[in-house]
Amino acid sequence: MERAKHRQSKGTPVVFLLLLAVLMFVTAGALLLRQNAAGNTGLPEWGEVEHLDAAASDLPLGLKNRLFGVRQNDPTVFTYSVSRKVAVDAAAKTGTMRITNPVENVHLMAVEVTLAGEDTVLYRSGYLKPNQRIETVTFDELPPVGTYDAVVYFCAVDFETKELLGILEQPIKLEVK
Repeated sequence: MERAKHRQSKGTPVVFLLLLAVLMFVTAGALLLRQNAAGNTGLPEWGEVEHLDAAASDLPLGLKNRLFGVRQNDPTVFTYSVSRKVAVDAAAKTGTMRITNPVENVHLMAVEVTLAGEDTVLYRSGYLKPNQRIETVTFDELPPVGTYDAVVYFCAVDFETKELLGILEQPIKLEVK
């Protein structure tokens, strides 16, 4: 009989943990439903912005941001994302760059690409709002077929005044095929 009692006590923590896990999933689901029903994406309302890039698309919010809202950067902090190596089709003048203005940013982003040490702009974007990405870009100009050091300039722009707040540089490899 002692053995039977011992087996029962082993099952009790498992049942408790399962019930706890179910409760956590139900709570998370309820939070998601409430936010989706209210149309609350956790993103600030930026309003209408002129000169947005037509190729920019909104990114889906991750689970963390949907559950807990978006934690915005301090206005003095600006982050970005871009592919470090870009292969460009010379005939079509297109390449996949994955230029991203992350959801945490509070400023518009504009982007320019030049060859390292040169002034000629190969690509210039329109504005991207936070949580937007441009996957594929079409270059205005390209050097001959080959691999080049290039620089992507990320410009932080004020939503209201369209004032340039700062520029960050990211070196990349540009491979023209």
